[in-house]
Amino acid sequence: MIETILEPSFEGDGVLANDLLKEFGPEFPKENVRLLIASPNPEVQATAAFLMTFWGFELHPFVSEIATLLESKNSRARFDVTEVLLGCTTPDDGEILGRVLILLDDPHIGVRWKVAQWICVAQYWQLRLAGRHAARLRPNSAFEILEKFCCLR
Repeated sequence: MIETILEPSFEGDGVLANDLLKEFGPEFPKENVRLLIASPNPEVQATAAFLMTFWGFELHPFVSEIATLLESKNSRARFDVTEVLLGCTTPDDGEILGRVLILLDDPHIGVRWKVAQWICVAQYWQLRLAGRHAARLRPNSAFEILEKFCCLR
């Protein structure tokens, strides 16, 4: 199934993604998702992000690779990867959390909504680090004001 998703002609297929999800039982090596993350096809990236929403912290070894999907051309990938990063980051991932927060400025309304939801459910440490790093990534922005006045230091 992974081979089918990786075909250059893949245009997204929710049925195939759900079938693949069933195959990803506890014994299935999660590192296989790396192939999907690395695909240049935005539909494959969106499928990877969707699949990863079900796995949580066990994806932490791939957090840097997962974060590359924050720049995907596919809004569904950016939408789902915010949820994925909520569940697999640690205090060492502040820069990645800042990049999630910056998606409040995403061109797609659904992604902006998802980030607003992310803010509501993030752990305090995640929000604090996200604010701090977003302020560094976007100096002279609202993120810098948030850092100064909302105890995000």
